[in-house]
Amino acid sequence: MNNGFVETGLSRRVTEWVRHGDPTILLLYGPAGSGKTVTVRHVAAQCGRPVFWVSATRGTNLELLFGLWTLRPTPNGTETFFEEGILLRGLLTPGALLVLDDAHLVAPDLQVLNGLGDSTRELTVPARGRTYPIAEGVCLVLIANPPPRTVASWERERWLIPEQIRDRARVIQTFDALTLEEEVAIARLYFPEDCPDEIVRGVVELARNLRSNSVLSSYAPSLRSVVILGKLMRQGLGLGEAYLEAIAYKFDGSDEFAVAIEAFVAKFGMDPREKKGG
Repeated sequence: MNNGFVETGLSRRVTEWVRHGDPTILLLYGPAGSGKTVTVRHVAAQCGRPVFWVSATRGTNLELLFGLWTLRPTPNGTETFFEEGILLRGLLTPGALLVLDDAHLVAPDLQVLNGLGDSTRELTVPARGRTYPIAEGVCLVLIANPPPRTVASWERERWLIPEQIRDRARVIQTFDALTLEEEVAIARLYFPEDCPDEIVRGVVELARNLRSNSVLSSYAPSLRSVVILGKLMRQGLGLGEAYLEAIAYKFDGSDEFAVAIEAFVAKFGMDPREKKGG
């Protein structure tokens, strides 16, 4: 542990890539709650390089993250001025580590970054009407989630990182990046200090089993779900109540909910709905 962070195989792989930056694009791909963002923040804070962190939001146009045309006052009135955005500033800063979180939300637009991963090392910004040389040593981390299990088939394509980017990137998938022992160590940080270790381990094992259950399609409990469960117990909820709130109630449909309840009963020998506490 280092200041509350558990070093993992995933963090070591990301650190190794940051040190060498080859290839210049890293795609960290996996479900929400699997530790992608936390890992990159930890590594970036220690890398000794200029870090530019950009978080995409739903409906974001990637081009707008390069900059915007705006008006600024002058002695004679106003003039049009192109204000560089953080994404463009990062690409123009030598040695920068540029991170685009939630990159899946702008997946169709990512092809504009192709030049970062090939010999041209150039970026064309249509809004500015010019091409920029990407600064020496700039590396890009894309943090992306796969399409949710319940997303409509016609919408799935909008979540997928373009093949041109994948071909130029080192891809690390986080579906199974953390071992059982690593997840237990991380979860332990968030559970009450007096919570028995066997309870923490049992919850992690339960979440991992549900995550890998192919019958359950509406929800896959991630490490984040376990962390939330631990925090709820710190706030005074019993184990069963916290499990219902953090995991069981997230499943759609009575059949899946029943599976989640049965799994808890099998693991801990009690029904979480009976409010017997932790």
